[in-house]
Amino acid sequence: MFFKRIKEKEDDIFKNKLELVATSKEIFKKNPEMIWFPFIGAILSIVSFVLLIMISKGSGIVVLALIIWYLFTNILIAFFNSATVFCTKTALDGGDPKFSDGIKKAFSKLNLIINWAVFNTLVGTFMSLLSEIKIAKIFAYAGEIVWTFVTYFIIPIMVFENKNVKDAISESQKLIKKNWGRSLSGEFKISFISYIPFIIVLLILIFSSVLKDEFVTYSLFILTIFVLILGSLMNFSLRAIFCTTLYMSVKGKGKK
Repeated sequence: MFFKRIKEKEDDIFKNKLELVATSKEIFKKNPEMIWFPFIGAILSIVSFVLLIMISKGSGIVVLALIIWYLFTNILIAFFNSATVFCTKTALDGGDPKFSDGIKKAFSKLNLIINWAVFNTLVGTFMSLLSEIKIAKIFAYAGEIVWTFVTYFIIPIMVFENKNVKDAISESQKLIKKNWGRSLSGEFKISFISYIPFIIVLLILIFSSVLKDEFVTYSLFILTIFVLILGSLMNFSLRAIFCTTLYMSVKGKGKK
């Protein structure tokens, strides 16, 4: 099983930063259905956006509609992230994670998910308003980066330890202080791996534009958009898997 293989390394686990990334990739390869979590989330987010804009058009409440959509999107992200986290733990424990199992587990933590989404929406909205002030723009951007890393482990902590938002943020902050180097390194490697196909297709697209063949150029443009979307979905899943794998390793919660 995945977790047992990692535990065999003991001290080496934190020295070899590629080990957890490789494990995350292996879990994703053996459980490709996990990509449906971000895919469905993206579809629901787009549909809700269109519906809210259509409803609020000309009514003067567009801003309110956007805030509602932002909150709903945060709920979707947290929900499908939780589903991915649950499936990852099942895989780490040697089980066979199912899409339906991830959804059921996420629904069982819906109260925590909604609480976190509301809190995260308030923070995000505040940061956005702050960024509109010229003198505070730098602080807003810095705050967003810090907030992202401070809350890095919040989903695994909430769903596995059943902690409220305040306690989960506190625990996440402690873990990130101990493992920020591994988290940052793993995030960079996963993002790089996810977008390699997009970079390749983009380079081909640029080259084809020089040839001035409209059919080839338009075909590659469509392919580039498709690969970008696919890469984004893969990146979402891999990041959630990596975060869970790192969390499980640090906390020693897997079966040996």
